[in-house]
Amino acid sequence: MTIRELLARKKNRYFLAMVGTAVLAILSAQATYFFLPGWPIALALVLAVAAISGWFAYRFLVRCPRCKGNIGAKYTYFGKRGFLLFRPVAHCPFCGVSLDESVGA
Repeated sequence: MTIRELLARKKNRYFLAMVGTAVLAILSAQATYFFLPGWPIALALVLAVAAISGWFAYRFLVRCPRCKGNIGAKYTYFGKRGFLLFRPVAHCPFCGVSLDESVGA
């Protein structure tokens, strides 16, 4: 597995957790119309906090496996080819390691 694949996998996992909890928070907030007004609001608040913490993980916990630099805050796309306005990242801006190298090497 390359460093690029590892970073993309982490970023995708945090993004899906963030979006999933945000959708659940919206749905539980909408459930107040159908159920008792107390517990869906509490659930929505808990899920909103979980979505915000997922965003922090998405933004600050994706680190270079070599130097532990916060590469997730600097880049949002780790693909090999450009996508719309995103250019491919060639190396870590902190230690200079190529993202196409193997994680264990």
